[in-house]
Amino acid sequence: MEIYDITEEIYARIYGTMLNSQKYIEFLKNTKSRNLSNKRVERIILNILLNIKAKMMDFEINYVRILGFNKKGQEYLKEIRENNKIENFNAGNEFQKKISL
Repeated sequence: MEIYDITEEIYARIYGTMLNSQKYIEFLKNTKSRNLSNKRVERIILNILLNIKAKMMDFEINYVRILGFNKKGQEYLKEIRENNKIENFNAGNEFQKKISL
């Protein structure tokens, strides 16, 4: 499938349920399964309506703004910094200076 976050199996389930449902709530109830939550179904429907393709979602994260973290997050952040995977900013003014260059 070209649509982001959807497989042939999920597409078949959604399409089959759509044909047999009169109301949106009924559609969600009938589509939901152990592995497919209502929220995921809603995201998939939105991806279909907006025609969001999987290739559109392949992008690289260049920076992250840190709002807060715990000890585990601090260790992870240290690892990211050491590997130069992404740039991070602790304050908004750091970000503004960097993007204005």
